[in-house]
Amino acid sequence: MKKLFFILVFIPSFLFGQSQLDLFGSADLTGCNYGWDSFTGNVRNSKEAKFNSHFGVNYYQSLKEKIWLKVGVGFSSTGYQKQTDGSGLRYGSQHDGEGGFNPNLPAEYFTIKYNHHFLEIPIALRIDFSTKRLKPFFEFGVSTMYYLQTVSILEKEDKSKSVDRTRASEINQIQIAPTLAFGCSYDLNDKWTVFTQPNIRYHLTGMVDSNSLNEHQWSAGLAVGLRLNLK
Repeated sequence: MKKLFFILVFIPSFLFGQSQLDLFGSADLTGCNYGWDSFTGNVRNSKEAKFNSHFGVNYYQSLKEKIWLKVGVGFSSTGYQKQTDGSGLRYGSQHDGEGGFNPNLPAEYFTIKYNHHFLEIPIALRIDFSTKRLKPFFEFGVSTMYYLQTVSILEKEDKSKSVDRTRASEINQIQIAPTLAFGCSYDLNDKWTVFTQPNIRYHLTGMVDSNSLNEHQWSAGLAVGLRLNLK
């Protein structure tokens, strides 16, 4: 993996002219598409999208004028929340692949928030639509998502919280997510550029391997960042 990263990132800088390095952060609305509950046989329709974070570092190499190859590394958190009473949580991770709490709870209402953490390795192409200081651009590619852990937050009616961290074995450890982004950048000077881009990701890989579950993570957000023109 280290050798591949070296080839993709450093070798092209000697073969082509221009390269860039950027740092970005994004606030994302994330969720999970509805699937079937293999235990009850009903459609899961109690999940709500929630806000999560996404940030990282990207390297861009110019392939030709206005076309850039991107490789990078980032951290992505996806998830959703559910409101339920204790009976809705007692089945826990062994049936839904969510990880986290699996208690026999009393008939009391709870909000449980699932946050799935991933290490993200994106590869993409960026197309600039201008060579002026203000440049709209379009970006598309694919990200390999390496599952790290699930952080579950259980909030009771009295606002007390319990946090559980686990690496659920039933969740697919490697997931593939195509990405799309359309944004705009502005050159502050010859060295520094600021940019913003709405972006969408959808995990083609299901959360778990199951004939009765068909749940996929998705996210849509707005990223902002600072880009350094290396040469």
